[in-house]
Amino acid sequence: MVLRSQQEKQRVEDIIVRNKMTAYSLSVVIPVYNEEDCIEETLAKIQEFLNVRFQDYEILVVDDGSDDGTYLKVKALAEKNKRIQLFKNDRNSGKGFSVKRGMLAATSDFVLFMDADCSTPVEEIMKFVPYFSQDIDILLGSRVLKESNVLKRQGVIRRSLGRLFNCLIQIFLFQGVQDTQCGFKCFKRQAAQKLFKLQTIQRYCFDAEILFLARKRNCTIKEIPITWVNRKNSRLGIIKDAPKMLSDLLKIRWNDWKGIYADSR
Repeated sequence: MVLRSQQEKQRVEDIIVRNKMTAYSLSVVIPVYNEEDCIEETLAKIQEFLNVRFQDYEILVVDDGSDDGTYLKVKALAEKNKRIQLFKNDRNSGKGFSVKRGMLAATSDFVLFMDADCSTPVEEIMKFVPYFSQDIDILLGSRVLKESNVLKRQGVIRRSLGRLFNCLIQIFLFQGVQDTQCGFKCFKRQAAQKLFKLQTIQRYCFDAEILFLARKRNCTIKEIPITWVNRKNSRLGIIKDAPKMLSDLLKIRWNDWKGIYADSR
């Protein structure tokens, strides 16, 4: 494991060396809920990296009604640092709601959303940068491609349910995306504005809805293999949330049939 970690560190350093500071601007959206234990370290790592890789960037933290010290910690950092913007939801409204709020508020050329626990480290954005100049609207971090580097896997049950969920997406919504739920996705700002304003799913299946909308509007999508590590603090409950996720998939189909997604093509 130590050797693999050293190899991974060297690989990331090689990527950084090959990719000098980019002129593209980047917005990083981070939805948070009760993340007081890690949020300061997360923001410090993200900013330390972005300072030397991007001339122009912003970090948008959306607090989803935390009831611990998350909001106050980010607020103190934002008051000292103009790069950090803080938004607070009036109540806990879901990860999808929070991501949507951040994505629509972003002002940069490209908009990345990532998890507060850094399951995928921010350094992985450098794998996306070579595609910024190409005609690609959405770059998806993927944990399931042959070249992906999963340092710590989920449990067998969770992995099995994840594969089943992806099969349902292929059946009910669209085909061609192998990992729809990885929390590391980057959008051209124009695509983000067009898609997220139509988003209706507020919790876990918002990724599937956004990609469904992207397919309907012929957005170009590319999956990129990334490094990912399973974190134990996932709030997705297997028994409790699985029926809700299935219901959300059906809702997306119902919305489409009702014409809710028809405007703003």
